[in-house]
Amino acid sequence: LKTMFLRKPTKHEIGSYVEEQRTLPLTYEPIHGTYDKKTKADFNQEEFQGYYVDHFREKLGSGERCYQAAVNALKEWKQFDLPWVELHPKDAEIELDNVVAILAKNVGLWSLNLCRIVYVVNESDELGDVSRFGFGYGTLPSHVERGEERFLVEWNRFDDTVWYDVLSFSTHSHWLVKIGSPVGRYFQQCFASESAQRMVRCVQSSNFL
Repeated sequence: LKTMFLRKPTKHEIGSYVEEQRTLPLTYEPIHGTYDKKTKADFNQEEFQGYYVDHFREKLGSGERCYQAAVNALKEWKQFDLPWVELHPKDAEIELDNVVAILAKNVGLWSLNLCRIVYVVNESDELGDVSRFGFGYGTLPSHVERGEERFLVEWNRFDDTVWYDVLSFSTHSHWLVKIGSPVGRYFQQCFASESAQRMVRCVQSSNFL
């Protein structure tokens, strides 16, 4: 399946890809591999052999209103509002089995990467120490990588801090990305950092801090 393009795919083309792959199997194992993990140290080296494990964490602020603003931003996929990244469809619901396409432009090429939401996290027990909201999605055949990524916002009631957390395991799938592995890894790191800064700006602009 084609994942790299010299020209930007049209919305119709992207929609067709989404429909074609909606029921296709995921391209990696273990599915839900990020669900119960907190840091890189939680990944068993044998089970995740061959994968790059990445973890990025950014403080967004403090307090319940900050947390609710972060939850709303994540529900609207604001972490993808970057100059070189587009989400399709933009109004996708954070629901199990929903499929989204991430269109990215780098080094003069467009890559179209399809993912399926494999789990949703919504832990808001008032008696608990931490509230969490987020989701994990996994790669479908039309993706330059194979693996899973989790986006999470957390409110730690113990110290009142609110965090944005991205955790993933992945390996290169497309031959071109394999050849240019350092470049691919660079853009993965850029996305984590830039998405965090985008979340910070969204929360700050909500006037909830």
